[in-house]
Amino acid sequence: MAFAEIIRITRQRAFLSQEAFAKEINSSVASINRWENGRGKPNLPYEDIEKEWLCRSKEEH
Repeated sequence: MAFAEIIRITRQRAFLSQEAFAKEINSSVASINRWENGRGKPNLPYEDIEKEWLCRSKEEH
């Protein structure tokens, strides 16, 4: 699975808009949009974002 798909699914499983997700991870909406559309990747280790948010979304269900 590509990073763009992972980040989008992770955000959607947490029931967050791009804006809310950006605030949660201290980023910008533009960055989230670029990541989800495959036009970039975060400077920070995105594996940490994925692990943290996948765990959060699973705990909430």
